[in-house]
Parts: sequence; structure tokens; C-alpha cells
Amino acid sequence: GNTILRGEVYATDKDGKAIPAQDVGGMLNANVWKSRLLQEEKGPLTTAIFDVVKHKGKPAEDLPYSEKLRILKEISEREGDLFHLPDTAETKEDKEKLYKDIQEKKHKQTSEGVIVWKKDESFPPTKVNHRPDFDVYVRKIFPAYGKDGKELDRAGGFAYSWEPDGEIVGRVGTGF
Repeated sequence: GNTILRGEVYATDKDGKAIPAQDVGGMLNANVWKSRLLQEEKGPLTTAIFDVVKHKGKPAEDLPYSEKLRILKEISEREGDLFHLPDTAETKEDKEKLYKDIQEKKHKQTSEGVIVWKKDESFPPTKVNHRPDFDVYVRKIFPAYGKDGKELDRAGGFAYSWEPDGEIVGRVGTGF
């Protein structure tokens, strides 16, 4: 039916452990044949579903997460080859164990952090990660370049500083 889900594509190695995001980006940005070769080499792409926008033609964004979770479980059970749920925890003990495993990099799906949903509310989730976030000042946009070394007509990334007029201290970009 007319269902819209939110999810995330990632890849896992032969042991089922998530591979680094930059490797997944390489698979997703490659042509079909190169992507298939990379998946054979590094691990297959998979999709984790975590939110419901529309279900069977009806709006679902404002549903409490407990109802969304019921729908997601139903879809995951039916379409397990295409979609799965990320590991979830509901009891205090399970939450503490999951969080600890992620912090200690023992969890296979991620080492980045957790998403916290309020089970009986429709408010947006909160992301709790283990890497510090930084506010930076974008100082310069630099171009992307093709395989032939020619400049492309799009952004390739940006240079940043810690202060509005400070020294440029870093660059970010992997193909915007």
C-alpha cells in the first residue's frame, strides 16, 4: 500500500559489524557495477527502518512512537529481506546494556550513539552520540572535481574556522 518509511542504509562486514560511513558513502556514490564489487569486497548494503511518515495511505507522523514501533515491527517481520529494525531497548536494564555496548564499541550495528524516542509521544527523537559536536564558521566553498581532474559545477566541500574571521583550520567534503 501507500506507505512511506524513514530509514538508513548501512553495510555490514562478514561478521555482521557495521562498516565505516565513508565506505558506505563510496558504495552509494559509485556506479552500479562498482558498488556491487565494493559490496562483495566489504559487505552488503542493508536498510534499517526507524520511522513511519505514512501507513497504508494515512498520515502517521503524529502517531506516538509506540504505534509507529508496532507498524515498523509488522513491516520488518513481513519484509525482513528488505528492511529490519535497529536494535531497540525498552527496559531500564536493556537500555543501560545497549548504551554501554555502543560506548565500548561492542555493538555490531553502531559505535556512534543512540536515538532516544519518547514511546508515548509523537515528538521528534533526540540523538545522543559519543563524538563531540562542533559549531564552525563556513569560510569558503570549494569545488568538486571529476575523475579527469576537471572542476565540476558543484560544491565539493567547505573550509571552516572556529571564529567568524579566524584562521581556516579544517576542510570538510566528500562529494556533496
